[in-house]
Amino acid sequence: MNYVFLVGIIAGVLYAFLSLGKNKNTNGLNFNFSSYSELIGLMESDNNYMAKNQSGALGKYQIIPATLNFLQNEYDLEKWLNENNFLTSPSLQDIYFEYLVNDTLKRTIDLHQYLGAYVCGSLRFQDICSNVNIYGILAGAHLGGIGGVKNFLKGIKDPNDGHTSVSDYVAYFSKNLS
Repeated sequence: MNYVFLVGIIAGVLYAFLSLGKNKNTNGLNFNFSSYSELIGLMESDNNYMAKNQSGALGKYQIIPATLNFLQNEYDLEKWLNENNFLTSPSLQDIYFEYLVNDTLKRTIDLHQYLGAYVCGSLRFQDICSNVNIYGILAGAHLGGIGGVKNFLKGIKDPNDGHTSVSDYVAYFSKNLS
């Protein structure tokens, strides 16, 4: 595997992390982080850094506090402190989101066997069918967790958040980002 690690200082703290940059090759897969982050932001919050949903998910990428705490502890990130601190700091949200994507990529490597599988979903009143790609896997994991996207791809269950199912996100992102 060819990964690119960056070392830098953010808010006075030294970080080393896997960088996806704008267009990186991730385990043999071409991945455009900018395109993915913009579409996930659009779908989750209309790219609104101040958004908060009824479940308590925060910011542009609608990350739940438990995930923020996990990322903070796992990667020794700058503390997100509280909801207001997180919502008023787009740069902090972007940092946490990049770490979340990197972490998800590492934890879903076993799902690459499903790349190319044909899936269907329905989003924004449209039926969508597509071959699974890395964007679909990541988006499905963003919506339903890594276990949720694994269960869906294995044909066990199609989790949903009450409005959208994992299959919807997998199909939509796979079709719209390639």
